[in-house]
Amino acid sequence: MDYSRLLDIVTLVVMFVANSLVFYSLYTFNKVDNIPLLTIDSPLIFPFLVAVTLLILLLSILITQFKFWKEHKIDRETHLANMRDLRTVILYFLALVVYVMVVEKLHFKLTTLIFCMGTMFAFSGNELNGNILKKTVILLAMSLCIVYSIDIVFNKIFLVALP
Repeated sequence: MDYSRLLDIVTLVVMFVANSLVFYSLYTFNKVDNIPLLTIDSPLIFPFLVAVTLLILLLSILITQFKFWKEHKIDRETHLANMRDLRTVILYFLALVVYVMVVEKLHFKLTTLIFCMGTMFAFSGNELNGNILKKTVILLAMSLCIVYSIDIVFNKIFLVALP
């Protein structure tokens, strides 16, 4: 995947939200639990210094990105390719959420087999030149190997109870 301005924006927003949550947590500890913030023996001094450092670095990255965005223009084809890649990632995330919600009801082996096959099918693209039966058989065999390998390692060797 080439450069994506959208990925930069999402990263900056996530970092801003994380930093805001750290400051909110520090405020809560300070006001609700009456823990002092700016004394040398306070347990909050280190998280406070880390949060301030992250805020300063976030602001410097934001300034640098604005300068970079002024100079760097993205053509339409690159933008469309980035949107396709982003759509694929979002669909994979949604499939993962559905997998987590369904795994307990349909049991581990069946759900994991369907999830592995579906994601490999989606990410393989146009490999095998459109021979869908051959592609399905290969992906089914690979998915079965993955599912039973996970089952043997975790269930039989490590004695982990799989759903």
